[in-house]
Amino acid sequence: MPKFDRESTLNNTQKALNAVAERAKTPQEMFVDILKMSSGAAYTRERKFDYFHSIIAFKGVCDGVGTSTIVANTALALASLGLSICVIDTAMLSPSQDILLDKGVFEKGFVDKLLSNKVKIKDWFDMPYTNENVIHSSRTSKGVGVLSFIDRGIVDMASSSDNEFLVEMALEQLESKFDMILIDVCNEPTCVTATCLQRAHKVIQVWSNSAHQLSNIDAAVRNNVVLCVPLDKMRYIVTSMTIDDISFSWDDIFKKYGFEEIAHCPMSPNIARVNALSGTLFNITGTLLSDNTDLQLFNDCIANVVMHLLNIKTDVEAKPKKGKLFGKSKEDITEIEVSSKNSTAEETVIEPKAEVKRGGLFGRGGKKGVKEETKNDDSK
Repeated sequence: MPKFDRESTLNNTQKALNAVAERAKTPQEMFVDILKMSSGAAYTRERKFDYFHSIIAFKGVCDGVGTSTIVANTALALASLGLSICVIDTAMLSPSQDILLDKGVFEKGFVDKLLSNKVKIKDWFDMPYTNENVIHSSRTSKGVGVLSFIDRGIVDMASSSDNEFLVEMALEQLESKFDMILIDVCNEPTCVTATCLQRAHKVIQVWSNSAHQLSNIDAAVRNNVVLCVPLDKMRYIVTSMTIDDISFSWDDIFKKYGFEEIAHCPMSPNIARVNALSGTLFNITGTLLSDNTDLQLFNDCIANVVMHLLNIKTDVEAKPKKGKLFGKSKEDITEIEVSSKNSTAEETVIEPKAEVKRGGLFGRGGKKGVKEETKNDDSK
C-alpha cells in the first residue's frame, strides 16, 4: 500500500491555488473584458501594423488612369508583408481584377463553357443565396482574394440585385476575415458603386494631367460630394499615367480642395506593355523591361501608397528604396525608418556648420544661437 505523504500533497495543493490566483483577474480587468465583449472589440484580430482604416476605396477621375492597376499591385504589395487582402471589383460590364490578379476562372475554353451553360461561377450577386464561397483566390498571391461580378450586363445593372444590402452583407462578412479590403470603384452608375464609396473608411482618388482628365476633375469631385463622400475623406491623391514632359503644377488644384498627393507614377509605354503582357508589375523580373527605371518608378509609387495605408511615417525627403520595404517581417520596415532618421540626422548636423560660415542666425542651434547673438550685440 503506497504511503500517504501529507506534506507533498499540501505543497501541490498550494501550487495549484497559486496558479489559479495568478490567472485570476482583478475586478478592473474583468470590467474591461465585459466592455470589450459588449462592444465587439474582444472578437477583433491582432494586426501586424498600426493602421486605422481597413476599407479603402480607389476611384479614378475617369476611366483609363490606371486605377485598377494600382489597386491590384497595392494588394500584392500588402500581401507580401503578410497581410490578408480582399480586392472588390465594382464593375459589372468590364471587370478587370479577375485578369490582373489571375483568379484562374478565365482559363482556356472557359468562355465556351460559360456560354453553353456547362459551368457556373458564383459571383457577388450569388452571395445572399448560396453557402458556397464567392471569394476567388488569386494565383499570383495566396494572400489576395477577389470578389467581383462574372458575366453580367446592363440588365443586371438595372435589376433589383443591385442594391446597398449587397454591399453591406459583403463588407460585414469580409471585414472579419481579411486584414484590409481594397475596393476598385468604377465609374458605372450603380447602387453598388455608390454604397462602396459611402461605406469605405477612406477614398483615394487617381488623377492624370491629360486634357480630358483635368476637365473632369471638378465634375468628379462634385459627384463624390453628391454621393455623401466628404472632401476630407477623399483628400489623398495618386497622380498616375501623367505626362511629365508637360509643364504643369498640381498645387493650385490641391489648394482649391485641400487635397494632398501621396504617390506619383508617370506614363510609360514600356510599363503599359509589360502590364498588358503580365497583368501585374509589383516585384516583376526586369527581363521584360528594356529600362529598369520604369519599374523603379512604379514600385516607388506602390511603396508610397502602401506606407500611407499602413500609417508608416517616414521623412518627406526619404524615398522608398527598391526591395527594402517589402520584406517578410515588420522589422525590415523599422530598419528603413531608423536608417532614414539617421541619415536625416547626419544631414542636419552638417547644415548648421555651413550656416555658421555664412553668418546665419538659425544655423547656430536654435535658442543658444540667439542668446549668443544677443550677447555679442550687448558687448558691442
